Amino acid sequence: MVDHINSHINNKKYQCIICKSRFVKSSHVIRHTQRHKEEKVKCNECKTLFYSKDNLKRHTLVCKRSHPCEICGESFESNKEYSKHLRTHKEIQKVYVKGHGT
Repeated sequence: MVDHINSHINNKKYQCIICKSRFVKSSHVIRHTQRHKEEKVKCNECKTLFYSKDNLKRHTLVCKRSHPCEICGESFESNKEYSKHLRTHKEIQKVYVKGHGT
């Protein structure tokens, strides 16, 4: 078993000059090294940082944080939808106050 593990370790001949991570193929270390140079992108929902827009796209398919309304309990997948929904409660409240104020 130890020999098997060592065979995998010894196969990682290519090393990132920035973080010292090791890779089996030169193409993998090249792709990895590019990540150090790229500006990271952030998920608007959970604020997680990603090295590429492709990774962020994949993440957004699964990152659907629930935004429950404290007034009625309805849930929304995005903060934008939740904020829009809250305005409806404020509009209803304005109408209610106007109707009882006169």
